[in-house]
Amino acid sequence: SGVNVLLGANGAGKSTLLAEFRNHLQQKGGNTFVFVEGGRTIQIKDVLQLDRNTFQNYNRLDQAITQHENKRKTSLANRVFDALVVLDKKGQEQKTKHSDDVELWMNSGKEGECPAREQPPLELLFEMFNEIFPLIEISFDSVAKRLKAKKIQAEYSPTQFSDGEKQVFSILAD
Repeated sequence: SGVNVLLGANGAGKSTLLAEFRNHLQQKGGNTFVFVEGGRTIQIKDVLQLDRNTFQNYNRLDQAITQHENKRKTSLANRVFDALVVLDKKGQEQKTKHSDDVELWMNSGKEGECPAREQPPLELLFEMFNEIFPLIEISFDSVAKRLKAKKIQAEYSPTQFSDGEKQVFSILAD
């Protein structure tokens, strides 16, 4: 397996060439692709709140994973929300399991070490992003389900990331 990078000026035909490669290779079958579009096409929602339209498909972790997996063959831009919801739901599940483990530990006489909680997946995503962009800190308000970015004391929405920041954030989330 490998990674290929195609560089060129705007309008040089990079996207057209890649689309032709993708179409040709998909016809042969058996290939797995990860599509990464230009940052301008990636829309990062700053709120992961479910509404009437999304609740049915994303309410449970298994549903959110299915939605995300079903979009794996489409563009990355179309699955960023799904990836973030999956990470949030996995974090909620971790928190519940940890609470259950601590309760069991307490009820069984507190033998051994108190169970430790794993790092929530969204926090891990934010930490990896911060390693690449050290001036940007991302946080998540789990009550309001809102993502926030902070750069040199200025707070803003991840929707305002640069194209490159959107691409990196999307790839890490996916």
